[in-house]
Amino acid sequence: MGLHDRLRAVLLPLHEVRKDERMKFPEHKCGLYLSHNPHRDVYESVEEYYPDTEYFLSPEDRQKCIDYNVCWELQWYPETPIGFHRVAGSSLGLVMAEALRIEAEYKECK
Repeated sequence: MGLHDRLRAVLLPLHEVRKDERMKFPEHKCGLYLSHNPHRDVYESVEEYYPDTEYFLSPEDRQKCIDYNVCWELQWYPETPIGFHRVAGSSLGLVMAEALRIEAEYKECK
């Protein structure tokens, strides 16, 4: 994978978020954490840092993260410092869309 492909994998996801969603995060009474490539902080690959698909949008999206060694992660605590939601994916746009879907589903259950 060349430098051009790696740059596209990092930069293009920033443009996938629609203007009306750029600053729209899920509601949270406690913390919210947006991370880009947290695996690199501990010198691990995406595959090592995330040993399973639990937080990924799909197994295919996890594989895309592994292939490009790029990952976005959003974790937030909607009500208390104990219960949280976490979403990981290959692009910021996909992660934000899934977070807002989870938030809507969460509100319906309340």
